[in-house]
Amino acid sequence: MSATSILRRFTSTSLSLWESSPLSALSLVRCASTATGQQSGGYRRPSIFRPAGSCGTIEGNEELTLKSTVVDVHQTVKVTKGGKVRKFSVLVLTGNGNGVAGYGLGKGEDVPSAKQKAEQQARRSLRALKLDGCTLPYDMREKFGQTDVLLRAANPGAGIRTNPVLRAVLQSFGYKDAVGKCFGSRNKLNQVKAAFNAITQADTVEEVALRRGQKVVEVN
Repeated sequence: MSATSILRRFTSTSLSLWESSPLSALSLVRCASTATGQQSGGYRRPSIFRPAGSCGTIEGNEELTLKSTVVDVHQTVKVTKGGKVRKFSVLVLTGNGNGVAGYGLGKGEDVPSAKQKAEQQARRSLRALKLDGCTLPYDMREKFGQTDVLLRAANPGAGIRTNPVLRAVLQSFGYKDAVGKCFGSRNKLNQVKAAFNAITQADTVEEVALRRGQKVVEVN
């Protein structure tokens, strides 16, 4: 039996199981893809299970209204025998302002093509979290490379008081009150990565209460 027929057979079976048990269907398709990759010499993700940002949806058929923000535009010049070759890299943040955001870095010979690549990458790397108010759940600190980012919760109405890069990250997720500070390297890509890691890896109040064996009202 060919690899294509194996994948088609397992994919049709997984679709019938999807409504009753999504996890079982996902595991079944992964097994079929692994078997296919062993026969063809490589692993290929099934097209029906794409990342959430690739099709602009997170759950079900809920459409997302994403807003893109250009954080940085960098130009490089390479001197060759035939003259100077200019290329651009664009760092873009995208989010719906309600707990879903992503970032992407695109490169190209001009700014529009680099921006388009960055937006496509940002949509493929969307991350979702549950917002609890207009500020962060607690103070957090994250380091990426030589960049150290500190994010703190703020009182309602305080606004976002930080540099433009961290402000764009917080606004993409939908936070309105926060204080941020960057230490060490001011590399904008590292700032974005550190801020995303800190925000997406933060525990909710319910998770902290469950880990401590306390009630939500008892968590300080």
